[in-house]
Amino acid sequence: MSEIIAQAAALLNVGKNLQSHQIDFLACEILANWYWLTIGEVRFVMNSGVTGKYGELYDRLDVSVVCGWFEKYADVRGEVVAQRSRRAHLERIEQSNPNAIEMPDSLKELIQGTANTFLVEGELKKGFSPGEFEPDEYVLRMIEMEWADLPKAGRMPYENYKAMRIAHLKTQMNK
Repeated sequence: MSEIIAQAAALLNVGKNLQSHQIDFLACEILANWYWLTIGEVRFVMNSGVTGKYGELYDRLDVSVVCGWFEKYADVRGEVVAQRSRRAHLERIEQSNPNAIEMPDSLKELIQGTANTFLVEGELKKGFSPGEFEPDEYVLRMIEMEWADLPKAGRMPYENYKAMRIAHLKTQMNK
């Protein structure tokens, strides 16, 4: 790993290049954070960075620049993997049911438009949008009852518990 990094650094004529201790540190960082990459991919990322595919260097090559290359590569790789997975999924569906067709975008939009809706006496009502949730008296009563059921030994103050539960509920509403 260190050799790949050192070879890439040697290809550049920059005023502030990687030092030997930075190369060792980078090797450890790459192995720790991007452990799922193959050696070929690591070499590809370093070569791509050296050739300017991830942006200009501005006369410096350091740990943050190289880590930025790996983050950009990981983002692109994730998109490619997702596209391939979706394509493979669609192929499996087509093989299992040759008459299946993909849902039209207009229908997808219609379904998304009904998200967070519910019926009240036969009338469609819009629920909270993500981030708009505020607890009402029933939610606050539920939180108070949960807190009261906790063992008294080591129980956090009610206000802290209430804040934690409300944050938890808001997070669930955003999903």
